[in-house]
Amino acid sequence: MNMQTDPDMLASIEGLTISLGQTRLVQNISFTIRRGQCVGLVGESGSGKSLTSRALIGLNEAVLVQSARRFELFGEDRRTAREADWRLLRGTRVGYVLQDALGAFDPLKDVFTEVRETLDAHRQGDRTSRRAMVLDALTKVGFPEPEMRSRQRSWELSGGLRQRALIASAIVAAPDLLIADEPTTALDVNIQARIVQLLAGLKSDGMGLLFVSHDLAVVSSIADYVVVMHEGRVVEQGPTAEVLGDPKDDYTRMLIAAMPARAPRGSRLSSVELPPVSRFVSNRTETSTDVALSARDLGKSYVYPDGSRVRVVSDVSFDLRRGEILGLVGGSGSGKSTVVKICMGLVDPDEGDVALFGQPWTRLPERARTPLRPRIQLISQDPLGAFDPRWTVRRLLHEALEIGAVPLRERDGQAEQLLHSVGLKPELLDRLPRKMSGGQRQRVAIARALATRPDVLVCDEPVSALDVSVQAQILDLLSHIQREIGLSILFISHDLGVVRHLCQRVMVMQKGEIVEQGEVEQVFAQPRHDYTRDLLASIPQMSGARADVA
Repeated sequence: MNMQTDPDMLASIEGLTISLGQTRLVQNISFTIRRGQCVGLVGESGSGKSLTSRALIGLNEAVLVQSARRFELFGEDRRTAREADWRLLRGTRVGYVLQDALGAFDPLKDVFTEVRETLDAHRQGDRTSRRAMVLDALTKVGFPEPEMRSRQRSWELSGGLRQRALIASAIVAAPDLLIADEPTTALDVNIQARIVQLLAGLKSDGMGLLFVSHDLAVVSSIADYVVVMHEGRVVEQGPTAEVLGDPKDDYTRMLIAAMPARAPRGSRLSSVELPPVSRFVSNRTETSTDVALSARDLGKSYVYPDGSRVRVVSDVSFDLRRGEILGLVGGSGSGKSTVVKICMGLVDPDEGDVALFGQPWTRLPERARTPLRPRIQLISQDPLGAFDPRWTVRRLLHEALEIGAVPLRERDGQAEQLLHSVGLKPELLDRLPRKMSGGQRQRVAIARALATRPDVLVCDEPVSALDVSVQAQILDLLSHIQREIGLSILFISHDLGVVRHLCQRVMVMQKGEIVEQGEVEQVFAQPRHDYTRDLLASIPQMSGARADVA
């Protein structure tokens, strides 16, 4: 039934409640989205943000019971809409950017085909015009060399490139309403700024946006109105300047206070009790060297689908000292993830080598490297892709504890302790990864990495999927462990605020090369390279929020 009274009203939600059995996951949510308006939806992982956003495109699971006093999209009552009705809206009138870019793509299809899929499904344009529309969407989101690289599959791309491709697929058909669930999570600050600018331009052209994010600085730069959710309820909402500039609710104040950029370097970001560190202490034999991980003259090239060879890492050298946190920053596609894979012994370099505590590492045969692997552990950017989807959290942690030589009778107890240390409850032990939020999965990945009591931790965007309060807990935990037991951490991140807060030294990478490195405060205060200056200038600033909200 057409109920249109205001042509600019795209979505009008009142009293939205989503339940699983007798449990209310989302309760009494109300907001509106008008043409040319951006509504920011913020809150902790598990607060109901994704459930709320998925409701607006009819993607919540059938086992969930949804009700509302009002649920209108484009003037139509959608409370009794069928799946066929939703299909007519998806892609053309409502675009959706998923949080999990890798899981959103078919690993057998190339990026071009994935982005074109919406145009094909709704028969928009002919073959020639569809090609032009796809390449235009990829260009808008900053996808490099779209003609060539769109022929790659999602698993051949970095996390940042996958995210940009996903955004392109959501906007390719020019929808009236775009629902973006953490659209800038995996992006470096330059591309993040470009995406925010793109979305702001689409908003100016009349598109409505529901922007779901844990990054309050990004939200403050684009949202006109903010809805703060906690445990399935709205605790505060209103114009962005009012909510972030003068928050009334303690939870909102806590979120703002937990932002690393707003706290003194190295200080505690959360009030959550830190765990005893004895369970993480390595029992390996001490070595005389002060260098935990040493890379010398690393070089690596890849062959693209068209047969061309591209050099992605060139002459990279660095030392990770015992007991320090060394940051590695750079744009998406700069070579950071390839350096990580080389350091972990997952990819062989074409030139150069890596030593672990002064001993050969990358040049060892895998049979000789396997007994040493517990000493160096990886927290990956994509935890879902790193987990066996058939395994519960209990089995994932048990496997790591077995590698760490923990007796079988002690594994359940230590698994619970590991979950507690990263802010998770023991009830999650029997849950599958796909049944958890992105933030919960990332915390399980961190717990699993710590289970072998490593000497070196390689963190590839370990907090990129986490809201600010949980991110604060994880950063406090990593800093606490590093300080107390001398854990060496190579910390890769696109979030320069996090790097400045956590790391002692930092390396800046561009086009496969280290263009600048040094003490964090020196590099941030007096950057020598133009690229470093560009990165620092692109950091989103928290507008409106006072410094005394904590």
